[in-house]
Amino acid sequence: MNTQQPNPNDPLAAAWTQQKGSLAMPGNNVGLGRSIAEAHRDDQRRLIWLNIREVAPALAAAVVFGVVAPTAERPAAMFAAAVLFLFVGLYLVTHSIRHHRGDRAWGSSVRDQMQRRLNQLHHRARLYQTTPVWYFLPAIAGMGLALYGFGIEHAGSSGIVFAAIFAVTVGGSIYKAHREGQIYRDEIERLAPILADFDRVE
Repeated sequence: MNTQQPNPNDPLAAAWTQQKGSLAMPGNNVGLGRSIAEAHRDDQRRLIWLNIREVAPALAAAVVFGVVAPTAERPAAMFAAAVLFLFVGLYLVTHSIRHHRGDRAWGSSVRDQMQRRLNQLHHRARLYQTTPVWYFLPAIAGMGLALYGFGIEHAGSSGIVFAAIFAVTVGGSIYKAHREGQIYRDEIERLAPILADFDRVE
């Protein structure tokens, strides 16, 4: 079976072959563009799933806390908890929609596909890097306010157990978010020099 060899005068091929590490130049630019497009589509699906997995529970918590607030021991704390969880859900949705709209503006050339993928990686890396601000801090504060609103001091040992489980869950989520963000940062470090070399030799 014959395989098409890359053109040695192709600037993209020249940029690609200068790179070290796990990346390997496909047989042609079409193959490169296809592999980048597939990685891009996979991450788009992951972002959709992330929104489903995180937004639905956040909005559900906001609704529940808002509904029970009038009958809670401390209604103001419950309403504040509902607002914080609503913020978490809306933040992720609005940033995902904004990124998706900007993502659709790129062309179909290999160079544009590389730049689109790099922008996508930067978006994901920033999303995970800033989780302490937009996700964990509001969620922890919101849950603390909800427990206070319910009157956790009257819950006894069950309240302590719930708080401990929540703390362990948050700790594991923080660790996972850091690992996910590092994966995107590592790919940025591999792809950014390739795109820069491509622009330089083009």
